[in-house]
Amino acid sequence: MNTVHNHFELRWRDGYGPVSEAPAELARLIEELAASVASSTDHATFAVRQAEHDGGVITIGLLRLDASVSAGPRILRYLHAAALPPGYALTLRGWRALITRRYGADAEGRIRSLYEDLSTATRAAGRDSLRPLELTLADVVEVLGYPTPAGTVPALPSRSTLDRFDDPEPPLPERRLLEPAPVGGSPEPAIAPAAREPRYRSWPLVAGVAALALALGGAAGWVTRAARATTGSALAATEPTTGPVSQHDAERALAALRAQAAADLQQFRATTATLAAERRAAQVDLARALDREQAARAELAGARSELAAARSAATAQATRAAADQRALADRVAAADNDTARLTDELARAAKQQQALQQRLDAASGELARAQQAEVAQRARDDARLKQLGDVVRSLCDAAHDKPAACRETRP
Repeated sequence: MNTVHNHFELRWRDGYGPVSEAPAELARLIEELAASVASSTDHATFAVRQAEHDGGVITIGLLRLDASVSAGPRILRYLHAAALPPGYALTLRGWRALITRRYGADAEGRIRSLYEDLSTATRAAGRDSLRPLELTLADVVEVLGYPTPAGTVPALPSRSTLDRFDDPEPPLPERRLLEPAPVGGSPEPAIAPAAREPRYRSWPLVAGVAALALALGGAAGWVTRAARATTGSALAATEPTTGPVSQHDAERALAALRAQAAADLQQFRATTATLAAERRAAQVDLARALDREQAARAELAGARSELAAARSAATAQATRAAADQRALADRVAAADNDTARLTDELARAAKQQQALQQRLDAASGELARAQQAEVAQRARDDARLKQLGDVVRSLCDAAHDKPAACRETRP
């Protein structure tokens, strides 16, 4: 494999789908590695993995981000992976530099802007929009340099996720203090490789380790120069002079040389003990800082989990509130319809009541007129009855032979 294989995976209008230059087996390997890398909506996640492929070891850079677009409320996944040819030593810093070369300084903003354009496009139509983001072999050579000989690519430790604050550089080698050298020798510093496995540290911790290493190196150099100066002075004292030297003077010079060497050795041992104590204290401080960093990362992960839970709860609450609002709006609309219907019925009832009142008023007038007519008729009947009574009485008074009816009717 002498080229860079780019592999994209994002959601199109017709669903999630990869756009890949890699062979099918390599594409499946990239998807398996990407599944082990966590992603976030806050920032892009950078990761570097190594895998065996085609009988060799290749390095794969992974970029992941969960983005949201205005076209819908769902979270959309984005993946860009690049498989480098064998021999290129890719670190997390180099991978970020490659991504910055194509995406710019704001990779998250570029991805979200790209998703806004591609969320409504099909995979076939949006393929050309991804070409400016593809990494080429020229980009890799310009950022990382030419490949190293085969078999010299450093192995990276396996981690499930590397967030954006991880430092990809290996820790500094552990420096061993100088051992005392015999008089006349040339002590040289002995450098021993670190016994512990490489660990990823944040920049402040790496800076502290570098400062400690520089301090230890400076102290070792000072001790070396002092030993060399002492050795030189001793050799100069033992060189023969032009004049005769007595045995007493030689013994006195040798005693002075031994005393100076003992004092220098004592000073060297004191300096060594001090540096060892400082180194142990620095290691303790470093371990405590690493523990604090781990605790801070755990707290950050917990805070992110709580934030995600709070966002989920807020989303569910907002969904319920929207449903309740829609139900309330439906009930208000139904109440408005009922009110309008009742208003129409009341208007019709008022009209009917007005018509009934008019009919009642008309009936009352007719009844009053009928009562007046009845009273008048009774008055006329009474007058006629009175007249008939007068006629009957007059007839009874005029008759000589009064019939029984007259006798009965007379008062």
